[in-house]
Amino acid sequence: MNSKRRARLLRAAGACAILASVAGRPTDARAQAAGADARTRGAADGDVTQTASLEEVTVTANRRTESVLKIPYNISATTQQQLDSALVTDFSKLDQIVPGLVYNGGGIREGGSQNGFILRGLNTDRTSTGDLPNLTVAPVSVYIDDTPIFANLHISDIARIEVLRGPQGTLYGNGSLGGTIRFIYNEPDPGAFAARVEGDASQTDHASGLNDSINGMVNIPLADALALRVSGGRTFEHGFIDAKNLFVLGADGAPILRTPSDPITSLPVTTSAKDVDDSEQTFIHAALKYAEGPFKAILSVHHQEEWADGESADTKGVGAVPTAFSSAVTPGFLNNGFDAAIPPVYAADQTGIFLREPYHRHINLESLEVSQDLGFATLTSSTSYFDNGSDSIDDLSGSYQTNLGGFYLGFPRMAVAGLRSSQEHTFAEEVRLVSAPHGPINWVLGLFYQDQRQQFHEVDDILGWNAFASTLFGVPITEERAFDYDRQMKFQDTAIFGELTYNVTDRWQVTGGLRGFEQDLDISTVTKLPICGAFCANDGTDPEGTTLGQNTDRHSRMLGKFNTSYNLTSESMAYLTVSQGFRRGGSNAVPTAGQFAQNPAFINFAPDTVINYELGLKGRLGEFRATADVFQVDWEKPQLNILTPVGAFYAAVNGDRARSRGVELSLDGHVSKDLSISASYTYTDAKLTSAFTVGGYNFGASGDRLPGVPKNQLTLGADYLRPLGADYSLIAHADAAYRSDVAASLPGSIGGAAVVSGFWMTNANVGVEHLAWRAVLYVDNVFNERGVTTAFPAAAVGQRDAVQWLSRPLTVGLRVAYKIPN
Repeated sequence: MNSKRRARLLRAAGACAILASVAGRPTDARAQAAGADARTRGAADGDVTQTASLEEVTVTANRRTESVLKIPYNISATTQQQLDSALVTDFSKLDQIVPGLVYNGGGIREGGSQNGFILRGLNTDRTSTGDLPNLTVAPVSVYIDDTPIFANLHISDIARIEVLRGPQGTLYGNGSLGGTIRFIYNEPDPGAFAARVEGDASQTDHASGLNDSINGMVNIPLADALALRVSGGRTFEHGFIDAKNLFVLGADGAPILRTPSDPITSLPVTTSAKDVDDSEQTFIHAALKYAEGPFKAILSVHHQEEWADGESADTKGVGAVPTAFSSAVTPGFLNNGFDAAIPPVYAADQTGIFLREPYHRHINLESLEVSQDLGFATLTSSTSYFDNGSDSIDDLSGSYQTNLGGFYLGFPRMAVAGLRSSQEHTFAEEVRLVSAPHGPINWVLGLFYQDQRQQFHEVDDILGWNAFASTLFGVPITEERAFDYDRQMKFQDTAIFGELTYNVTDRWQVTGGLRGFEQDLDISTVTKLPICGAFCANDGTDPEGTTLGQNTDRHSRMLGKFNTSYNLTSESMAYLTVSQGFRRGGSNAVPTAGQFAQNPAFINFAPDTVINYELGLKGRLGEFRATADVFQVDWEKPQLNILTPVGAFYAAVNGDRARSRGVELSLDGHVSKDLSISASYTYTDAKLTSAFTVGGYNFGASGDRLPGVPKNQLTLGADYLRPLGADYSLIAHADAAYRSDVAASLPGSIGGAAVVSGFWMTNANVGVEHLAWRAVLYVDNVFNERGVTTAFPAAAVGQRDAVQWLSRPLTVGLRVAYKIPN
């Protein structure tokens, strides 16, 4: 470990320890009450050293309500109180308090299209999630309540977040290779009126304005058995990335010429702009609950809008000269003054993009959960419909010039706007019967159905190309499109699943599970390459260079799970789990005829599967809750999203084998009646165990690290609550998280073999509570660490697009909340 990294480690650990010694907070509302009771008893008895009781956290991961310590595998639950204490409102801070979780999203724009969560090292794709929906599904499944769907959720009014590590194929199905994350909302309460409003203002380093947010919740009893709960809010984050050389566009959308009299060799007019990554998110969540005797029904709706002006990514560094914008690199380039006029030199928090990159997404989720207690079992139906759509622009100028510049006749104002839009509509239904917890045998039996329709459309326009080409050739050219791609996908999943638990003795239980399913995928693509014309068409005649692709695919399979546990004491257990996970295969719908006919190896991709072996211990150690396990996950036919070597078509392919093994340790509990702490350490060794070779092309060698996976992760946390008299309390929180370096992608895949350095992230807050209100002063990223989550190297996209996605810099703010009842 070098001295700089050691100094950062000591600073972060020291800050956490210092704050822990003066500040902290119990990790649950029940713990807070228990702590208050202990203080009262201690004062009466003259005993000031009495500790608070460790709270019991219940979860529903096994489809019944159980203590987290009674579930015989590695699961963690982060409660609403913990989220509030750490001021977590989005995914970017979640991995700083959840053991072993990796999240590589970078703000609202980066977190919207792809699920960027990694558990147990299972990932092959480059770690920038972007706004491009992959052909594969993510290896970690995400549920919002009982709906299996990913959304860039604003974390507000969440009762708890359950993280289930390791494949969860039997109960949670497709895509749960690495695990499952469940976001559980608070339910409406017909027992009492309640409301809360919260406001926040903060300043981020290098941003020229304030961030602000406001959100609230109201719970309204409508009758003895009926209640409505509504939460909503708005968050605005001021950008901190500056664009140094934006092209100035005219009314026709083309770059304005520096030398209007010379439309062939003139360079573009450029300008600079600050804060090109401003972002905003608004949301509303409403739930109506009716509960009468054994019957319960909850109808909920969630609507969310997201906007961003650009990506929170910079191009720090000095690029080699000449760049691709020179005839020395791109023969025939028509103005060798480009590098001198627009040098590829960028400071921290500066980006080399030429075009602005706006983004907008809307999310709608409606769900109905109905349950009936039948005595011997509870019957539950979960029905949901999800609508998700986005529009964005990506600056592809550097990539086009670096990889395709020779095709565009030396055009000296290469500005390529990638216009992307996506739409997804998903219907899901699950019906399950869960036995009552009586007798030696417990069971879960269920049916699941999902119907998903997805469309993705991309058009890459070379701005100003028509005027340039018309002048160059002396004939009218009207086409600016370089690439036009449309993908339509239909996916259906039908499954039956079940688990059976036999309590052999009071201490020993054995569980077996199965999931059988059939999946159908129908995918078609239309790709147009107008600049290539008939030469690139399937039929050799179409002037727009149209190529078509269409495939259908069907898979059926059975997954299994075995688990056994033994209670060593009344508060501790040892367990063993062997479980399988599955992710659907599919079709790439790439061309099979014409100039860009693909190697048959790139036409379809097969399902990938994992088998997980896990041995662990969990339980109470006095006033602490502890978990320790070792695991190995063997991965067969791991999937990878690529651009095909011929024609650069979107595709997914399969490798041969990969493996992830590691150790997971976590501890949390109370040091005293006022102070609680938490700590976790995760070691993960994830790599290919055979060459990733497809159609004669090598995407990775045996032994290559899997991207986005740090070998070492460490989290530390402390919470403190101290009465100050007259109903006032001092509250404080500190957390620090470390992740070691990661590979940004497999060496032969999109983005090449960049390595991103490890970093610490430290946050702290301190405040005062008084009955109904609370005010908290907080500092995020205390040491202003440059936390690079992923990168695109210059070899893939040129020096000007070699971006690095960043964690948010030092941010200082004030959060004030008021609640009813107090």
